[in-house]
Amino acid sequence: MKIAFITEDIFGESVGGVEYHIYNMSQELAKLDNEIFIFSLLIGSKSSYEKKLIFDNQKNSKIWLVKIIKKNFLFGLLKILNRKAKGSFGMAIGLLSKLLPNIYYKTLVNEVKKLDPEIVHQHDYLANIVTSKILSKKYPVIFTNHTGQYLYLEKSTIGRYIQKFLIKHFKTIIGPSRELTPNTKNSHYVSNGVDINFFKGKKNKKFDKKFVFICARRWAPTKGIKYLAEAMSQLSEKAQSSSLFLFAGSDSDDYIWYKDEIIKKLNKLPSHLYKLLGNLNQEELRDVFLSSDVTIIPSVMEATSLAAMEGMACGLPVISTNVGGMPEIITHNSTGWLVNSKNSKEIVSIIEKIVDEKYDLFKMGESANQYVNQNKSWQSIAIKVEKIYKDSLQHE
Repeated sequence: MKIAFITEDIFGESVGGVEYHIYNMSQELAKLDNEIFIFSLLIGSKSSYEKKLIFDNQKNSKIWLVKIIKKNFLFGLLKILNRKAKGSFGMAIGLLSKLLPNIYYKTLVNEVKKLDPEIVHQHDYLANIVTSKILSKKYPVIFTNHTGQYLYLEKSTIGRYIQKFLIKHFKTIIGPSRELTPNTKNSHYVSNGVDINFFKGKKNKKFDKKFVFICARRWAPTKGIKYLAEAMSQLSEKAQSSSLFLFAGSDSDDYIWYKDEIIKKLNKLPSHLYKLLGNLNQEELRDVFLSSDVTIIPSVMEATSLAAMEGMACGLPVISTNVGGMPEIITHNSTGWLVNSKNSKEIVSIIEKIVDEKYDLFKMGESANQYVNQNKSWQSIAIKVEKIYKDSLQHE
């Protein structure tokens, strides 16, 4: 099959779960004898067009990237406002930024029509909603509902009304968590996966006599990093002296105001308590997981966290908020611990017990590893998605 992916998130150019989802999903689908074309339409300071082959296997299945940038006079202003604006105004600016590529929908529509794929699979939402609506008149359009934009619209009556119009053209909707799966006949829950052949290895304890907690998150408001920082400040003297918190993804500059808020909280803590690792590539992240004891996911909103499952594949139990698809993968006191979102005190309680050695972290890590290996390989997820493609074509 020729499959067109539509996305604003490109692996290697930005940090986040959607990028890694597309990277792994496209590779596994290519291994199933499909040809993948990833189309990305972005707004920038100057226009450009690039098409390149990014994957080719022995079966001659290929993955192509078609990256289109359109110059727009609002780009610079919105970039500044996205970093600085807070609260409701910040949300409004973020929404406008997401909608802006729709101005150039004709460019993307024409590119996809030149390919003439059998399936169009949209991985962003509002950024290319006009394009997918037009393409749906000729091709079955599958939508994977990755983002919090959907949940934001679901919060209000008018938002839900608008959303019904926005999603009605999709042939099938895939939700990576129950929360992101609409209650419609054409919706399917298919979680994110993990590369179980990559995220594995021998544990490498680099920090003697320390309990090492890794939080691999993009620093965005929905990721709840500030609640972990608050929890760190509430730890007992014993827990602070016995713990080390590693932050991967701390170089993300999408929300400068939020990053500044976290840094202010961390600066009040002992310097030995944490390390900022910046943005890591996959090899570096795997090494950090294998050097850690526990993964922490303090999200306010979440699908099924890739970082959580990657840590689990490396033998780490997970402290996670009880949001999105996290209860699907974490069994409390078995593969990890579930706490309420925005609740630093509950995070503190679990960490204190870990430091007091109330839990068998090795056994819990083994259970976490066993769960993802048996249930969450990208290969098995891709097979489910390919079946959705074939079912959609049969019902055309």
